[in-house]
Amino acid sequence: MRLFQTRDLQVDESALTGESVPVDKKPDVLDHDIGLADRRTWRMLRVWSPTGRGAALSLPLATRRKSDASLNLSRQQRRWKPADPKDRQIQPSPALCDPDPCCPYLRVGLMRGQSAFDMFMAAVALAVGAIPEGLPAALTITLAIGVARMASKRAIIRKLTAVETLGSTTVICSDKTGTLTENQMTVQEILAGGERFEVTGAGYTPSGRILRQGVAVDASGSPVLMECLKAGLLCNDSLLLEKEGRWVIQGDPTEGALLVSAVKAGLDMAAVRRDLPRIDAIPFESQHQYMAALHDDGTDKPGIIYVKGSVETILEKCVSYLDSTGRPAVLDAEQVHKSVEEMAARGMRVLAFAKGEIKQATTGLNHPDVASGMTFLGLQGMIDPPRQEAILAVQKCHTAGIRVKMITGDHALTASSIAAAGRASQSIQCRYRKSLDGNIRQGTD
Repeated sequence: MRLFQTRDLQVDESALTGESVPVDKKPDVLDHDIGLADRRTWRMLRVWSPTGRGAALSLPLATRRKSDASLNLSRQQRRWKPADPKDRQIQPSPALCDPDPCCPYLRVGLMRGQSAFDMFMAAVALAVGAIPEGLPAALTITLAIGVARMASKRAIIRKLTAVETLGSTTVICSDKTGTLTENQMTVQEILAGGERFEVTGAGYTPSGRILRQGVAVDASGSPVLMECLKAGLLCNDSLLLEKEGRWVIQGDPTEGALLVSAVKAGLDMAAVRRDLPRIDAIPFESQHQYMAALHDDGTDKPGIIYVKGSVETILEKCVSYLDSTGRPAVLDAEQVHKSVEEMAARGMRVLAFAKGEIKQATTGLNHPDVASGMTFLGLQGMIDPPRQEAILAVQKCHTAGIRVKMITGDHALTASSIAAAGRASQSIQCRYRKSLDGNIRQGTD
């Protein structure tokens, strides 16, 4: 479908590109020869790409086999593939097929007075005997036994050669989020007003407590904590829903974790959003690294802006912070960065939150409105715990002599902490991706 108008449109192209993060779509024109996975801000929507949020006006252009997804799939199927390890090993040597070794044998026999017919037949037999005709059959039987053994372990293999290829694996590169981890972000720690709070509970079930130094506290008694949680609730496009007795997130898992932490503190999502209706918002974009939302509190006061994003980006916009009493104070950015490093070293993904005001009668929010003069509210650190079955799988890979590499866009300290939690920190090489400018930057942690 060709896009003509979009409004904060995001789609999930994981079925096409393998990338779990939704991508923004705009009615921009790109070169047609750009790869399918690189067509991010492009004016086309494709099959197998459900819409995550936003709205658009579009026109269908191709269906079924003429769609981009089908053409890309058929192109990949026609693409040349390298030979399997078995095929490379059993390729006949040129020396075996070369008639030169047979010619000296024939010549020597004739010189010794042997019959020309007898020597010709012997030379042909020598050439035929050099080719192992029974080897393909023996390999097929061996691979079939391997397929049967894999089937007994509930692993169905379609091609026989895949068994030998699997046995030749030396390195496995795995995505972290959702593969090595559960992809259920959970806020575990909040830093607000210079105080540190712990959040109990796991997953998306909104049951847990707010602790300070191990003692349960009433979150409503800390105005700056409530502001930090309210910022995460309002500057948010996700929904927390209960379906068939299970709590699920409709939207981004990171935003879902912010909703759960706010509910654990006693905030009513519907009531807060009703009292502070959203007027406008700036959606998150990788080049800006933040999201901002403008809200109306129903009074004659200026509109309220809540911002969430990366720590570096938010701190650049802030000139002060709210202390434990809720009063503005001088912001110590160095101390905030130190706290972020401590949280990241414990495997947490850290988001920063800020608050600001805008003049009255404003119905739109733009980037210059949040460029400076903001008040820092605090940090929320969340973790995506590793899958228990992934831990066992990594250990089995190490036993088999296979190296495992983790691919992630998180902070290097967060990635190494997850690797340590999987009890494989000495042998998982973390390759992290810097998404700020869209380029791939590799490094070993």
